[in-house]
Amino acid sequence: MNTNPPSLRGEKEHTALPDARHLPFGIIDPDYGRVYTIARLIAWQEGYALTLHGSFTRDLDLVAVSWTDAACDPEHLVRRIEEATKLKNNGHPPSLRPFGRMTWTLIFPEFRDPRFVDLSVISPNSHPALISERDALKARVAELEAALRWLNALVEGECPRLLNEDSGGSGELALKIQELLTPRGAE
Repeated sequence: MNTNPPSLRGEKEHTALPDARHLPFGIIDPDYGRVYTIARLIAWQEGYALTLHGSFTRDLDLVAVSWTDAACDPEHLVRRIEEATKLKNNGHPPSLRPFGRMTWTLIFPEFRDPRFVDLSVISPNSHPALISERDALKARVAELEAALRWLNALVEGECPRLLNEDSGGSGELALKIQELLTPRGAE
């Protein structure tokens, strides 16, 4: 009788797979992996970060969180994900959840396929108090920029020596003013 392990005898070693009930997240469905990969790229293109949530067994829970000021409307994001993944809206309007989170249920198009994707979106427009605060700050910044432009034009016209180092003024101040008045991204 050969006492060497099966791998040394040229035989395949068979090991039992762990019981999925004892795994922390079960087995991830390949279609869920495909959907997540596509949705993550689309979310990034549209100004969102996308994360996974839940057990990945009964359904796939995705959460998109606005990551830039230029994040698109939630409905646009959902439509793009639907088109790219070939998922379909279940026919119901989105559910409104705490903190302004909107949730859509997307289903696989095959007849009687029990799998589905719950897509939650937290957009820049999710919370009314934050929207009004952001809009007030944007308006205040616009007012301050206008005042700085007016003051800069006044100094350049009436007393340009204040911004000229050669005349005893501050070249550093002139550079700082120009930096502040240059639109972001134009540097």
